[in-house]
Amino acid sequence: MNPQTVAETAALAGTGAPPGVRVTGHRCDVSDESQVLRFRPGPEDMTDEQVEEARDLLVTAKLVARDTPPGEVRETLARLEREGKDRALLSAAEAATIILDCPDELPLYPALR
Repeated sequence: MNPQTVAETAALAGTGAPPGVRVTGHRCDVSDESQVLRFRPGPEDMTDEQVEEARDLLVTAKLVARDTPPGEVRETLARLEREGKDRALLSAAEAATIILDCPDELPLYPALR
């Protein structure tokens, strides 16, 4: 990976980004879940507006009440994320390996071969 190319790409992306959007360039191995998670904000990083939107979804799914405070909405989202990982059949690294290796025996997505 060429740092100059990454910087140029980030600069180009930044010129076309809407106001308030910050574009950066970082090295990240997407088959390593811990590296990917460093770039994804958690519930504690959500804006008040994002918490409201999440609450609406959680209310629709009957997971919280309409008057649930923002802190509890964030806690519920964090719990659901943990539970989802615990129940996953594959880790992110295992899934990436399957996708990238894509043996010929798998008839799924022949365009990826």
